[in-house]
Amino acid sequence: MFKAIALDIDGTITLKNGLISTKAILLIRRLESRGIRIVLASGNAFPVLMGLKKYFGCSGVVIAENGAVVGDDKQLIVNGDPEVGLKAKEAILSKLGDIVRESWQNRFRYVDFAFKLRKPSLSRSYVLNAMRRAVGDMPYTVVVDSGVAFHVRDIRVNKGVGLIKAAELMGLSPKDFVAIGDSEVDLEMFEVAGFSVALANAVKELKDRADMITEKPYWEGFNEAVEKIFNLK
Repeated sequence: MFKAIALDIDGTITLKNGLISTKAILLIRRLESRGIRIVLASGNAFPVLMGLKKYFGCSGVVIAENGAVVGDDKQLIVNGDPEVGLKAKEAILSKLGDIVRESWQNRFRYVDFAFKLRKPSLSRSYVLNAMRRAVGDMPYTVVVDSGVAFHVRDIRVNKGVGLIKAAELMGLSPKDFVAIGDSEVDLEMFEVAGFSVALANAVKELKDRADMITEKPYWEGFNEAVEKIFNLK
C-alpha cells in the first residue's frame, strides 16, 4: 500500500481555466484523513506552496521550484546552484525582455526562475527555443516549459531529486509515493516514485512513462486515479 502522494498542482488539481478545484481540496483532506500524506510538488515558489499546504491540510513537506527547494515550516533544503539560474535569467531578460517577463514569484525564488509571455498569442515553442538560444552553452543550465510558465534552472535539479529529498525528510522511500502530474517537468518524479499517474491532459512524453493514464483530465483525472489506487469508493 502506498503511503503518500507527490502531487503536481497546475493542470493536475485545477480546472481547465487554471483555478484550483474545491472538490480536489476536499479529496486531499479525505486522503489525509486516511493516513495518505500529500506532498505538493510544483514549479511554484516555496511560500506559495506553504500557503497551499496549510489551507489544503497537507501533512507532507513541499517540493517547490520543480525540486530545487524542499521543506516545511521547520526545515528548508535548497538543491542546485542558484548562480546558474540567476545568470541565465539575466541573459534572457537582456535578450528577450520584449517577449517574456519575469514571474512575480522570482523575488521569492532560490534556484528555478520563471517567466511568462508578454503576449499570449506568441507560440510557446518559438519562445522556448528562443530562450534556449539566449542561454546558449551556459554550464548546467536548462530551460523548460511547464505549460504554465517557462523555467530556467540548474539542470542537476528536478522533481525527482526533490521527491528523493522529501521522502528522506518524511522517513519514507520514494517508492512509497504515487506521483501524479501532467507536464514534462514531472518526468523525473515519475521515474523515482513507486507508481505514476499521467492525467488525460498530460503531454505525450509523460504518458509514455506513466503506470496509469486517466480517462478524465485535470482534477477529475486526479479524482479518478486516487479512487482506483486507494479504493476510496
